[in-house]
Order: sequence, then C-alpha cells, then structure tokens
Amino acid sequence: AELTTNGETHTGRFARAFEHRWMEAPALFRQDGHYFLLASGCTGWAPNAARSASAPALFGPWTELGNPCEGVNPHNGLGPELTWGMQSTFVFRPKDTPDLLIAMFDLWTPDHPDQALHAWLPIERRGEGFVIRWRNEWHRGR
Repeated sequence: AELTTNGETHTGRFARAFEHRWMEAPALFRQDGHYFLLASGCTGWAPNAARSASAPALFGPWTELGNPCEGVNPHNGLGPELTWGMQSTFVFRPKDTPDLLIAMFDLWTPDHPDQALHAWLPIERRGEGFVIRWRNEWHRGR
C-alpha cells in the first residue's frame, strides 16, 4: 500500500501479488529494473514452501514465479518444500557489493524461542526470476 507523504496512513492505492491467498514474512527487493517478492504461507510455527513473484513496477502487474528455494538443509534434512524448516524475513544489498542480494531466513523454535537460528543466503537471478540455493558456507563472489 502506498503511504501518504507524512507516512501516517495509506493513500488507498495498493497492489496484490498473491490474490486470494494469505501470506506473511514478505521480503521485497528490486534488481535489474524489476521488483521481486519473497514470502511464506501462513501456517503458524509449521514451515511451508516459499513463494515468489515479480513485477515491472511496484504496483504491478505481479506474476507468480513459484518456490525459489533449492537444496537440502543438512542440519534438519528439510528441503525447499518446507523452506529448509525456515521462513523468509528480509533481503538486503551490502553497501560495498551492490550486485549482491542476501536473503535472511529465520528458524524459530516455539518451545525455545531464545534458540532461534538464522541463515543468510545469496540470491541468484535465473531467467525472469531468482533462486536461493541452500549453502552450508559461502563467501562473496563465490
């Protein structure tokens, strides 16, 4: 939703990327002149498959791209069908590496929230969309 100039309310202008579906944990980013959205379904503490979409402009039209995740998390044996047991949280671009986008994922443990873990994984452009591969370790430029 577009905010008013004072940021206290919305103008009434909005776009929907996943119509008639419930989403949470949205992470929006822009690359190569397109907008991309990484999100999760609403299943409480239970993990689910990530979802993605793209648009030529922030207000659309949005096109669903499917699950961008690949690979298996060896720590819990979970793959992309459950987003490695995690949920998207944030995407950022390091100031000193403008071509690199990094997605942050949370692994929440309802019985022990103080033991939550995070994964930081690079986003790779693929065709009209993007992919995020599980990596046990990675370094910028590789």
